[in-house]
Amino acid sequence: MIQINLIEKETLRCSENHDLPIIAIDIGKDVKMNDRLLCSECMLNIRPDMKIVGLNNIESKIENNIKENIQKKISLISQKKEQLTKLFNSIDQWKQTFNQTIDSIQRFFDYWMDNFISQEQVHNSYNFIQELDNYINQSQSHENDYELFVQSIIKINKTSINKIQLKLTQLNSHYRKYITDTKESLLEIISIQQPKITLKPINNQQKQSDFCWTIAFNQTGQIMVSGCNQYIKVWDFKDGQLKEVKKLEGHNQNIRCLLFSKLQNSFISGSNDNTIRCWKQLNGQEWNSQQSYQEHTNWIECLLLCKKENTLFSGSVDKSIKIWKVDFNNNNLKFSYSLMKHTLDVFGLSLNESETFLVSCGAEQQIIIWKKSKEKKWEFYQIVKQSINESGVTVCFIKENQFIWICGNKNGKDCLSYFELINGDFVEQKEKEQQLIISSDVYNLNLFPIVFNKEKEIILLRHKFHVYLLTKQTQGRYRISTKLKFQNNSIQGTMTNNAKYIILWEKTEQNFQIYQIEYQ
Repeated sequence: MIQINLIEKETLRCSENHDLPIIAIDIGKDVKMNDRLLCSECMLNIRPDMKIVGLNNIESKIENNIKENIQKKISLISQKKEQLTKLFNSIDQWKQTFNQTIDSIQRFFDYWMDNFISQEQVHNSYNFIQELDNYINQSQSHENDYELFVQSIIKINKTSINKIQLKLTQLNSHYRKYITDTKESLLEIISIQQPKITLKPINNQQKQSDFCWTIAFNQTGQIMVSGCNQYIKVWDFKDGQLKEVKKLEGHNQNIRCLLFSKLQNSFISGSNDNTIRCWKQLNGQEWNSQQSYQEHTNWIECLLLCKKENTLFSGSVDKSIKIWKVDFNNNNLKFSYSLMKHTLDVFGLSLNESETFLVSCGAEQQIIIWKKSKEKKWEFYQIVKQSINESGVTVCFIKENQFIWICGNKNGKDCLSYFELINGDFVEQKEKEQQLIISSDVYNLNLFPIVFNKEKEIILLRHKFHVYLLTKQTQGRYRISTKLKFQNNSIQGTMTNNAKYIILWEKTEQNFQIYQIEYQ
């Protein structure tokens, strides 16, 4: 049981020095520190706009916070002591294994030497009559005997060497494993990890035989939409349970991307029919889309909204990024202008926190940075140099001046790359590069945008056969916390805005798989 004591409780005084016990606290944000303490006399003059909390109430909450903080510190020290003890025991075990192996090798040397000594003793005496006869008759028995002796020595040497080499090989194998394990243990000790994340499967695998191209949630996570061939399906989602309630028609080809508003129940769809539509919830399960908007000349591959949701960015196979004005209230779009610099399909778009930089990637090897001008218009800024030289599938800002990028080649590097703004240009941070599971027989497909939750500091991404969840560690680095493997690389999915659920669709199983994210 953690015991804590308030040092100055008996000496606390209000700002008016009434010399009366403090009974309440003003917790208003703009109140100066000394003016927060209120005695019974001060309470006679409180104003209606003041936020007053009883001393015992606020003291209890403060103490709980302190106890929680102390407990976290104690738990961390306990964890590090346990890890250090584990490493010490590992080293002690290695020491025993090493000594046992060396002792065994020494015994082989002793056996080897004993064989030489025995051979030496055998040939120290001779038969005079026999040797005299050999000498007179010029017999070559000695030469033959010596050859046999040499062969015997060679056999002894080979046998002993083979045994020693086997032990040395075992020792080398143990040594390499020991070095690897020790390095991992040291990294585990010096790293201060965030709570672990696990994925709990929800037993509600909703069948979805139509090919699913894209999935999106509304802000509350209670409405899900999915692009199933040329239809948009609307689903109720509650406590991990999924129920289809509506099928929307409007596009005449496959729906490739869906983007839900975070401010109201409206969403935007992009299709293989080269058009974009706005959808607005009217009442209950009724949704309306007034018209389609066609400025692109090929498939729509990605959609992105700014924070105020008055600007939409769309990327397409036609190599362009279109910028639109959005009016969700009236359920319409208005085309503004195009960004032209890509030479092939545009697959991924992302804005930084302050929305001063836009990054895009696509089927060619270019990662392009666009910057907002003083006139509030987006302009080309930089082509980012990257050492991997592969096509880019997805891209996402995870800090004001840092984004991550995933390539998609069939026989590529299979990694997650980091880029950071340094001296005015975005530069690859090769030391932060994270290896993903290597799968050289398939492409990493697009249409599964990276999902970054700033509040929970976790990242959801898909690469080939695997879906990964990354969590933030110390020094701002992210590590793979957990991953899911599938039979097919056609995987679509997303995460609810509160980072509580992940929903996935995979081509082989042809159903929605729901996972609850549990923080340990």
